[in-house]
Amino acid sequence: MSVYTIFWLFLFGLIYFLPIGIAILIDNLGQSLEQTTQIYKDELANFGENKNNRNGLWRKKIWQKSWILVLANLVILVAYFIFHKNIWSLSWANFGLHFAGGITCSLIFEYFLAVFECRILIKLNLKLNFWNYFLIQLILLYFLVSSFGVGNELLEFLLDRIGNLPFSTDRFDTWFDLTANTLGSITAWFVLYFAKIVWNKFNKSL
Repeated sequence: MSVYTIFWLFLFGLIYFLPIGIAILIDNLGQSLEQTTQIYKDELANFGENKNNRNGLWRKKIWQKSWILVLANLVILVAYFIFHKNIWSLSWANFGLHFAGGITCSLIFEYFLAVFECRILIKLNLKLNFWNYFLIQLILLYFLVSSFGVGNELLEFLLDRIGNLPFSTDRFDTWFDLTANTLGSITAWFVLYFAKIVWNKFNKSL
């Protein structure tokens, strides 16, 4: 098994299992805080559920929304064949690969929103206007894509040293990769953010 194969298999597993693991960790932390403090209101009043059923409801959501992570892996899989294999001999294949990585980060971010967004807003009784919520999401996404981007570059550096493979082609390679990651994530997030707004308005009009 080649170093490249190990890298891609590790990446696919990371994209699916790491967000779920983090979500479960956050869920457990939230339950611990809820048991030891009284700062939260009973957000399940609208569901007509008691407190004992609440934790199961949120935990179930962690797995129900994991289809978003499957979609994220699908984006990477398509990018793997188009850009990594470079079947059409594209000169900008590496940029396209990392742009797709940014799209994947946006989908991971969307997964966390799908699992925790409503829960956090209700628990903390937050009422944010459009622009405040817009900027908060954009800032959080930037930190997420930066974390994944740096982690990916460190992994590439490690495999480069271990497997003696040319992950970095020149001294600008890492910076172009991080730029592509950021552009891809912000582009995908803009599309998702405003698509959800349009979709919600459409549903309300029905």
